[in-house]
Amino acid sequence: MLVAAHRSYWDTALLGAACGPFRRITFLARHGLLRNPVLGPLVRLFAVPIDREAFGIADFRRALAVAKRARFLGIFPEGTTRPGAEPKPGAVRFADRLDRPLIPVNIVARGPYPPQRFLRIPVRFPRIEVRIGSPITVAELGRGLSADLPRSDRHRVLTERLMGLIHAA
Repeated sequence: MLVAAHRSYWDTALLGAACGPFRRITFLARHGLLRNPVLGPLVRLFAVPIDREAFGIADFRRALAVAKRARFLGIFPEGTTRPGAEPKPGAVRFADRLDRPLIPVNIVARGPYPPQRFLRIPVRFPRIEVRIGSPITVAELGRGLSADLPRSDRHRVLTERLMGLIHAA
């Protein structure tokens, strides 16, 4: 499971390019993107739409079924490109449930990221480096945590640790 901080809609394309043409990544995406005339067709091809605001058992089961089939599942814990959004524990929960390692990915840009609007000439593209960290299991991520910690607190701490690994990659 590839896990990266989400700063721009460019992130999904960059992860796909970094992993190469033969490693298809299936992303979790906000259901509302299906209505976007540009992004909607791409979401249908490369993502599983979920209702982020009212995430229910049906969304969880659909995402879990796709995650079991997909070789690589891409998740952005914040669920949005809005700055300052708190990461959600979904990536940790999926990895724990599927017994899959988490692979932290850091997208490092030197220059304006996301790129400046295409309507402005000249278009300024940043130099981008996609750093892929070492896989880590949920058990390794949870080393040193108290066994009597409530599950919601445990997931929150594990998600914070995961975000730290993402930024350190």
